[in-house]
Order: sequence, then structure tokens, then C-alpha cells
Amino acid sequence: MIFVALLNQNPMDKQKYILETSMKLFMKYGIRAITMDRISDELGISKRTIYELFRDKDDLIYQAIRHFAREKKKETEKLVQDSENVIHTIFQLATHQAVQMREVNPQFAHDLKKYHARVFRILSEDEEMRDYSLTRKFLNNGMKQGLFRTDLDMDIVNKFLHLLIDKAFGHETDPALEKYSHRELFDNIFLTYIRGISTEKGIQLLDECRSSVKLEF
Repeated sequence: MIFVALLNQNPMDKQKYILETSMKLFMKYGIRAITMDRISDELGISKRTIYELFRDKDDLIYQAIRHFAREKKKETEKLVQDSENVIHTIFQLATHQAVQMREVNPQFAHDLKKYHARVFRILSEDEEMRDYSLTRKFLNNGMKQGLFRTDLDMDIVNKFLHLLIDKAFGHETDPALEKYSHRELFDNIFLTYIRGISTEKGIQLLDECRSSVKLEF
């Protein structure tokens, strides 16, 4: 039984399991629909056990999202490290993101902003949630591979890349863009930006991937 398994775990393992289970429920059903009672029932443990590790639902949401982001960062770092080149990495990441988007209830982001505004604000300002070093490494790899231009200030390119992602896909999505699909935004905004910082070799590879890789956002 899950309950017995949790009793045998050390506090850190127990906390991790609660975070991951809660996040799965939040993503599947939306945050508002998942109460602390529902989480305790799902895990087969008392609410008291949960409250021993988390102050309240806001604390649980905050820690669950941060844990999820850290795990995704590890996956991305491995993908960047193992990928043949940065252009292929872009489409691999986009494929993973497309799968994840299909698994997340649209209510998740809505509930976070509307019913847990404080958590949303803290996460938006959390430097750990915005890792400039990983994207900078990605840009540097692209220059070394001859796929990204070397005549640009990559600090500026990197910072604007984050702004672009936030406005088109992230927590700061511009309301004017909401009528467009993620695929339309990916093709017309993100890939256009990548094309602008790419060399001729990079553009050729980008066009090849764009025509051969099927993405279903």
C-alpha cells in the first residue's frame, strides 16, 4: 500500500512523493479542483501528515511547481548535452513540450493566477525558475557548432529569448497572442527569432527540421 510505503520513506523521500503526486493531480484536473482532502485520499495518508511537511495549500503548490521545474531543468540539461546540435535540440524540446501541453489541464494556469496570485507572483520573481545560464550555454554551443552567428551580443540575445518565451508561451503571455495556437507562435515568433541569430548553415538545418519534424501543440 502507498501508505505503508510512505511510512518507510525518510522525510525527504516522503516530501518528494507528495510533491510529485500533487503536481500530477494539479496538472490533470486543475489546482482548484484538488483539495488537501483529495491529495490525502490519493496518497492514503492523513492531512496531518501533509501539514507536517507543508504549511498550507499555497506552500504545497509553490514547492510542487519548483520541484517540477528543477526536474525539467535536469532533463533539459541532459538533452542539451546529448543532442547532436542545437537546432535538433530545439525541435526535441518542442516535441517534449507539445506532449506535456496535451497532458496539462488549461485550468492549471488559470487557477494559479486567479486563486493563488501570491504564489504566482513569487514564482514569477523566483530567479531559480528563470535559468539564464542554461540558455546561454545553449547559445554558446550553437556558436561553437557554426549554427549561430558570432557577431551578436549573446547576453542581449539570451535575455530577449527569455522575454520572448514568457510573452508567447510562459506566465506573462500577452493577451493579444491568446487567439493563436502554440504551433503558430512557435513557427512565426520563436523560429523566426532563432532564424535571425542563425548562420546560413543554421538556417539550412532549421528549414530541414521544420519541414521534417511533426509537432502537434
